[in-house]
Amino acid sequence: MTVSLASFRLEGDVAIFWFEFRERTRLAKARWIWKEFSTAFLDRFLPQSVRDARLYEFERLSQRSMTMDEYDLKFIYLSRYAEHLLPFEE
Repeated sequence: MTVSLASFRLEGDVAIFWFEFRERTRLAKARWIWKEFSTAFLDRFLPQSVRDARLYEFERLSQRSMTMDEYDLKFIYLSRYAEHLLPFEE
């Protein structure tokens, strides 16, 4: 689902044009930091409804019939939508 949504949203040169426009209009001409870029990219190309659905899926994730490796991959995949719920080290 996410792959097909992303490929649909990024058809042609849409992402390149978006990035070039963002580069030209940024107030600070410093290099992008990853968090800034990923937030701007997701805001533009991944609807909030999809991100909310992934967060909901993360909150209800359980291993059930998955192997530990499958569960681990699913946890890592969905955790990007729930960063505010996860502990972190500074």
